[in-house]
Amino acid sequence: MKQYNVIAEGETLNIVTTSPDYMIINGERIDYQSVISDTELSQIKVSSKYFNVLCKKISETDFELWIQHHVFKVKVEDSRSQLLSRFKKFSSSILETVNVKAPMPGLVKAIEVTQGELIEKGGGLIILEAMKMENEIRSIVRGRVKSIEVKLNSSVEKDQTLIIIEPFVEDLIKEVK
Repeated sequence: MKQYNVIAEGETLNIVTTSPDYMIINGERIDYQSVISDTELSQIKVSSKYFNVLCKKISETDFELWIQHHVFKVKVEDSRSQLLSRFKKFSSSILETVNVKAPMPGLVKAIEVTQGELIEKGGGLIILEAMKMENEIRSIVRGRVKSIEVKLNSSVEKDQTLIIIEPFVEDLIKEVK
């Protein structure tokens, strides 16, 4: 018995194959018969109807199906591919850096860290003056300062990157769990 999640047209179907002549789709038994040919074109009999099907593999889980003059993009996930997908999301978040951006336009009045310095979550990074008020920009993660993208007394625009931080992996693992 194999179980798959098939995502097509924004809808997820749970498919369980238990026998070569029927499957269970979202809890409903569907009888079928597949005629495999030497070409890429196959013929499938579902209940009493015949369908011509052409399947093109795009990636390990993504397929393009041509069924009776209609084209569908389909994602097929078994338990292994679902696990790999979760791992890829997790591993890519570990490798990311955190770009600390200016919340408003202003003038850099002080830089409180140096490149390579270890910082704690909530630690001060930069003092930004805006509308004659000084605002301390603090770190949202614990990590190491990878680079400082601004200079003292320079003007910055809203959403301009000020500092790039490499977060500690163990903190990200705790957040994911």
